[in-house]
Amino acid sequence: MKTIKRTISLLLTFALLFTLAATAAAQQAETDYLLMGDSIAQGFGVKNPEEASYGAIVANTNGYNYYNIGRSARTTEGLLIQVTENEYARSLIKDAEIISLSIGGNDYFTDEGVVGIAVGLVAGIETPRYKQLTANMIENFAKIIDEIKALNPDAVILAQTVLCSWYGLLGGAYKHGTNTVNDMIYGYLEEHPGAYEIVDVATAMNGHREYIARDSVHPNAEGNIVIARLVLQKLKELGLGENTEPVLIAEGIEYDYYVEEYGEAAGKFIGFIVRLATGHNPF
Repeated sequence: MKTIKRTISLLLTFALLFTLAATAAAQQAETDYLLMGDSIAQGFGVKNPEEASYGAIVANTNGYNYYNIGRSARTTEGLLIQVTENEYARSLIKDAEIISLSIGGNDYFTDEGVVGIAVGLVAGIETPRYKQLTANMIENFAKIIDEIKALNPDAVILAQTVLCSWYGLLGGAYKHGTNTVNDMIYGYLEEHPGAYEIVDVATAMNGHREYIARDSVHPNAEGNIVIARLVLQKLKELGLGENTEPVLIAEGIEYDYYVEEYGEAAGKFIGFIVRLATGHNPF
């Protein structure tokens, strides 16, 4: 009789454990993970971002439902318009449990006055245009976070710092710009504790040429794995996942923007000049 009772007890214990595991798996599978912002969020540095961008890697590792509405060249102004006016984006924000946000660098990088801004920064001068763009960016960023919070106060927001992928003389100007963006990200959080969690991409990526795609700007396949690992570690800290080692369903395919955009001969020449100017191996 004792043996029978013990067997029944063990069976009930296993059944309970199975039920709890199944419930946890179901809850995890229902987690909506949303990527927003610029080309880094989009996964522009690899040819197959739907499989090998850091957002896709995180989602595949933890079994999340994955949505990515990041777009190349998006600025804080563009993102603010998206979160306030685009109904599809707003519906995704409302449903998301986790939102990864990469934004800010393009506010300088894509501005029509970028050459003057860069020359000024190389000379150690913040031009009036740079100061105006900074003020606009800070205002837009605050409105973006406020709007996301208004749409979904329960979402966990992961705000990423912006990496500096250039070196040498131009790298100094680029780093000044990214530092300004990152100061904004940390500064907002100091003024609004708990508004979001910071994923420090800049510290992990800066100084590592091997993580940068041949366009000299975006994370390559390995760089996306590095960022995915950072996000997974942060999610584990927050109790939103158990895995910290990225699970890859496909290898990232390296993307050479200049060759793809301008053809083999012209693209290689342009890429050579850009990589030389930005402190990367031109070959």
